[in-house]
Amino acid sequence: MGLAPQELANRLEGVIFMLICLVALCIVAAGDLLGRSYGTVSPLGLVPVALTGWLLSRRWIAVVVVVAMALRIVIARLGIVTPLTALSQMIVIPLIAVVSHLAATTALQSRQSAKDVRSARASEKRARGLERAKSDFMRLASHELRAPLAVVRGYLAMLDEGSLGHLPPPAEQVIPILAANTAAMGRM
Repeated sequence: MGLAPQELANRLEGVIFMLICLVALCIVAAGDLLGRSYGTVSPLGLVPVALTGWLLSRRWIAVVVVVAMALRIVIARLGIVTPLTALSQMIVIPLIAVVSHLAATTALQSRQSAKDVRSARASEKRARGLERAKSDFMRLASHELRAPLAVVRGYLAMLDEGSLGHLPPPAEQVIPILAANTAAMGRM
């Protein structure tokens, strides 16, 4: 009973379940015939129809509904149940099957929606964790890069001021370029 609708439809278990429902319908019909109950036993025939509607595909439901309706016609023809009772049961049988199938489909969709919500929440949580890890990495990387850049900037400033001695003219021309690139790296 825990299986979702349609999951039994094309499996051996589904065929077996359908056969059990058909046997149950025949037993109920036999009870009507033998007991001349005039419709008092026949409502039990709605149980296999409802179970079939809940668990199986429309194709299998149709088989069980057709058999149930045929049994109602036979019983009415034999005079065991009045034609009016048989007609009302023939209307109720497919309604019960459709309502059961709709209830099962709704339950399945509800279960799927809940699963989708859980999946979306897990994805969101994973995305937040990845964003936090990225931020931590960027913070750490920028901190680790600032320290060496500060040292390079300091030495470049000392070279530019001449604190470390006089530089040859080609080297003096490179210092402003190095300072500008170091400042750009610091801003990044």
